[in-house]
Amino acid sequence: MCSSDLGYVATASPGGMNCTTAGPAACTITGLANGNTYSITVVAETTSGDSGASAPATVTLTTARPPTIPKIRTVLVRTGAYVRRTIQATGYPAPALTESGPLPDGLSFTGTGHGTAVLAGTPAARSTGRYRVTIIATNASGRASRNFTIIVLRGRHRRRPSRPGWASPR
Repeated sequence: MCSSDLGYVATASPGGMNCTTAGPAACTITGLANGNTYSITVVAETTSGDSGASAPATVTLTTARPPTIPKIRTVLVRTGAYVRRTIQATGYPAPALTESGPLPDGLSFTGTGHGTAVLAGTPAARSTGRYRVTIIATNASGRASRNFTIIVLRGRHRRRPSRPGWASPR
């Protein structure tokens, strides 16, 4: 910057947000949305007039956030009954989900991308019991884990009478 320069104006498009600096200092453009792509141009302001906009630099704003996993309720299922639970985590970039711990025979855990995974299947007859499972979410900003329990009960339950004293249909 020569002595006749007064400062710079950097402008983001779309949106027109900008920042101004006097001298060769950095400036911060505020009000930009995370995950959006912007073209940034810079104009030098001098005593003899503005320089005109520079060639645009394309940037994507990415504010990293470590993953978080909300509480996962206990999964209660009977052998022979199909169960499906979607598990979600947040963070930026979207975290990958994995599981640790034994799953009942017949259940599987599948990461589907974008911070989501599915626990699904039909527990086998020999898989009754309690299973403590840990879900792990990982991205470039860190790691989070959450424990929950799967309880597998034996067989399908019988229908109860809809009113006291009434027999269940067979």
